[in-house]
Amino acid sequence: MGPCRNGCSRLIGFNLISGYRFALRAAGVKGSIVKIPLLLASLVLITTICTPLCAEDVNILEEGDFEMTKDGMPAGFNWGGFAGDSSVTPNRFALVTEDSQFVRISVPPDTGKELATVFLREGIPAPTDWVALKISVKLRLRDYVQGVEPWQGVKVFVQFLDAQQQPLGGEVSAISLKEDTADWSSFNTEVQIPPGTESFTLSAGIFGSSGEVDIDDLAIFPVK
Repeated sequence: MGPCRNGCSRLIGFNLISGYRFALRAAGVKGSIVKIPLLLASLVLITTICTPLCAEDVNILEEGDFEMTKDGMPAGFNWGGFAGDSSVTPNRFALVTEDSQFVRISVPPDTGKELATVFLREGIPAPTDWVALKISVKLRLRDYVQGVEPWQGVKVFVQFLDAQQQPLGGEVSAISLKEDTADWSSFNTEVQIPPGTESFTLSAGIFGSSGEVDIDDLAIFPVK
C-alpha cells in the first residue's frame, strides 16, 4: 500500500464526517452543538487510520546520518579503497563535525588508485512486498577530476543479493555527481528491486576519479 497523501486524508475525513452526521441525524441530534465533537472525532479517527498507511515513509538506514561512531568509523559502515596501500598517497577517510557530523573522503589525483568508499558492513533484508527503494543523500564536492571511464565519479551504488548472498547482476548506480558544488546539495532517486532479491548492500564514495567529497544524511525508504 502506498504512502498516505493529503488526498487520502481528505477522503478519509469526508467519509468519517459523513458517517458521523448520518448517525447524529438518525439519533435526532441537530444544531451547531455537534460541530466541535464532530471535528475532534474526525481528527482522532483520521490519525488512527492514516498512521499505518504512512508507516513505510520511515528511513530504514538509521546510521546514515553518521552521528554514531565505532572504531573510528561510522557505526554500521566500513571504509573501502586503497587507504592502506603504502605505494601511493593514501586516500583519506575522516568523520568531520561542523553543524553535524558527516563523512569526508579525499582521493588525491594521479595515484592510479582512485577508489574510496564508505559501505554498509552488513546487507539489509528486503521483504518480498518491497518493490523499490527510495534513496536520498546530501553531497558536497570539491577539486573534482573526472576519471577516464564515463561511469566513474562520485556515486551511490546499490548491490542486490539473492538467497545465497550472490550478486543479482551488477551494482546499480543510484546517484551520481561529476562536478564541484559550492555547498551541500540534496539528491534522491528510486531504484527498482529485481525479482529474487533477499537483501542488498549500499556504498557511497569516489570511483575512478579524484577530489574531496562530503557525505551526509544517507537514507533509504522502502516502496511497497
